[in-house]
Amino acid sequence: MNKRILWVIVPIVLAVLMMGAMLAACDGQPAEIQTESGRYFKAHTFQNAATVTGTGTAMAVGGFSAVGVQVEGIVTGTISFQGTIDGSTWYGVRSVNLTDGTTATATTADGLWMVPVAGLDQLRANLSSYTSGTITARGVGVPNAPYIP
Repeated sequence: MNKRILWVIVPIVLAVLMMGAMLAACDGQPAEIQTESGRYFKAHTFQNAATVTGTGTAMAVGGFSAVGVQVEGIVTGTISFQGTIDGSTWYGVRSVNLTDGTTATATTADGLWMVPVAGLDQLRANLSSYTSGTITARGVGVPNAPYIP
């Protein structure tokens, strides 16, 4: 086969394979992937005006390096960040408070958090304790966030 044809065909095949892998990483739901100024991201709501303890709605995070999480409405309560690889066993994920740089697996106050998710399958934000407030936790997954220790 002509080498020039290979130089054209091989990159096209690789691009198609990469697109398939990206869609699989997003659970086959490309509608959730949006572009804004050329960047890819995925928005998700973990808790929406919650007033009782409960497990947050899990977000598929395959293909993302981090998820920015905004927590609002906590008067007295705790949001716990948890991740899983196998979809059944969940562990606390140490996250960075973007306001003061501290790290924790949970928060008892409103704020912005960066949660590292590289290598994880899913992330959730549980309302693990609750006394008062109307608590909302939303996240945005990004593929190229800097490493978070």
